[in-house]
Amino acid sequence: MKISVSFSSVLLLIFAFPLFSEKFNGTLPNSAPRGGGPPTIKTIYPTFTTIEVPGAGLTEVNSINSAGDIVGIYGSSSYDPHQRGFLIRDGNLIRVDYPHAYTTLPFGINDAGIVIGAAGLQHGTVYVGFTYDGTTFKSLRDGSDSATVSYSINNADSIVGGAGTIYGTKGFLENDRTFTVIDFPGNNVYEYATNINNLGEIVGLTDYDAYTYINGQFQNIDVPGASRTGAFGINDRGTISGYYFEDPSSYGFALLDGKYLSFSFPGASDTTANGINAAGQVVGSYYTQDTATYHGFVTSPITPGDFQ
Repeated sequence: MKISVSFSSVLLLIFAFPLFSEKFNGTLPNSAPRGGGPPTIKTIYPTFTTIEVPGAGLTEVNSINSAGDIVGIYGSSSYDPHQRGFLIRDGNLIRVDYPHAYTTLPFGINDAGIVIGAAGLQHGTVYVGFTYDGTTFKSLRDGSDSATVSYSINNADSIVGGAGTIYGTKGFLENDRTFTVIDFPGNNVYEYATNINNLGEIVGLTDYDAYTYINGQFQNIDVPGASRTGAFGINDRGTISGYYFEDPSSYGFALLDGKYLSFSFPGASDTTANGINAAGQVVGSYYTQDTATYHGFVTSPITPGDFQ
């Protein structure tokens, strides 16, 4: 049986269906100006390299740094509640397993090699964020919240994610253990800040929308013709990566200066793009009907010239 998106993309097995609820029809803050008409989307064909954890039934890649180190999750299947993390550095596979955790979900890695993620405790009823330097795990929790999900860490160790409970979250920015709420306007149950670049520019998503949060201002991200858009990466050039749904399939996208690119793994029924590094390499996963599971990938660089 096929699932419509991959497991980790917003902790779907934790927070389930609300991210795919009916589209909000209200007026949204600072929507992208349409000018002379709606933006168009250009299809590109990058080279994909498949990433597989040996013996795993599912592999998903979530982030890539400037050195090409990647982190992600693996499990026996898309439905495995005990999925674990991995780091690939210089061709070597390193397991990332938070002590005594029910599940370990690495979502980001900065250029210093610090891994960021979330760990499910108490049979997945409590989630804490974590950082991992290759030797030591440090937990991250917003007050007494039972769910802190850390998605991204930049080179200044600023961290973004979402915190609250399994019944609702708000986005956050954390610096030196001080949490600042990032609350996208509107009636949202779940909100996450999903990535932060070294300029402090943030992308995120809610029940209904993807957004940027730059200099204290929100801006919607809406791939033309999509029923839903999710943003998961932003590099220092300002290139944003993510994926969108054009029923019945999902596709990767990149966005720069108001111009959209679409891409998908050849032959896949679904492509979900996550992080993007300084060179423009995008990581994510793809789903094929013949294998009935997700496989990780890294693309060749997407550069500003591709948007011309």
